[in-house]
Amino acid sequence: AQYRDQTSWTQQTITLPELGGQSTLRFGFRFVNGTTLSAQDPGFGIDDVRITVPTVGTNSITSGDLATTVLCQGASIGMPYTATGAWGSGNVFTLQLSDAGGSFAAPVDIGTLVSNASGTIPGLIPANTPPGMGYRMRVVGSDPQTVGAAGALTYEIVAAPSAGIDATASLCKNTGTFDLLAFLGGTPAACGSWTGPNGAVPSGVFNTATDVGGQYVYTTACPGGCPQDEAVLLISLFDPANAGNNVTTTECDDNVPATLYGYVSGGSLSGIFFLNDQPVTNTILQDAGVYPLQYVVYGTGPCANDTAAISITVNAAPNVGTSTTH
Repeated sequence: AQYRDQTSWTQQTITLPELGGQSTLRFGFRFVNGTTLSAQDPGFGIDDVRITVPTVGTNSITSGDLATTVLCQGASIGMPYTATGAWGSGNVFTLQLSDAGGSFAAPVDIGTLVSNASGTIPGLIPANTPPGMGYRMRVVGSDPQTVGAAGALTYEIVAAPSAGIDATASLCKNTGTFDLLAFLGGTPAACGSWTGPNGAVPSGVFNTATDVGGQYVYTTACPGGCPQDEAVLLISLFDPANAGNNVTTTECDDNVPATLYGYVSGGSLSGIFFLNDQPVTNTILQDAGVYPLQYVVYGTGPCANDTAAISITVNAAPNVGTSTTH
């Protein structure tokens, strides 16, 4: 397509590096009309064909070394290199990473720089690079195609720190202390710190008696220049169930209270009264007897139920009979 509608002579340059090193080459030219079979052959010519081969050994690239040999997954780097020889104006220098064994059989391109001189290539260690200790780096050029020598150092690539996986937790007040890190999913690194609704949490421990529910953020601060990570823990804090104190009292069968909740001492009035595991109301007190009731307040979320024993003895009212005239 690059030769269509040329109204004057034009100069074209085609680079075919794959032909390098071949002992025999043939070049041919033909015009192909893919539009119609009835078209006339156009005025088409090729002249002044020149085939050149770059002089071997005139261009070379030497990779430098990084200041540290321990690199993190996802880390940004800058690799210095020295380029000698003549380079095309559109030449691209590419920084390549070997495998963990130092082999460039399947190199990974981790940075590029359009240049025809020595300099520094910005690069990025891929986040999915397997951890290992034998990685090497080299720089290659595109015009002319040149493979540079790897640097003298080998590099260890380590896994970037993980803050774990975001999580939620439901806790009951006054049930003790909890290690916040234990609530996060995954495998969080231990080199981080916590910040809660009321500020920093230096100990990383949540006290259900004094701390408040809300969002707690864990941020890593691990050494090695790795990109840091963050995870969020959302804590919901619930009041414990409170059935109050145990009660023992006496009533008269002609004085039945309006509701059993009048016997609750210091507890919540949201519970249920049971007699022999069956829910009951104040109507059971209409007959004389002993009523060992269980008052149960059900807990919310992780809070346990609470129970109070309320024992009511109902005595029969004195009966002097019926008034009469004899």
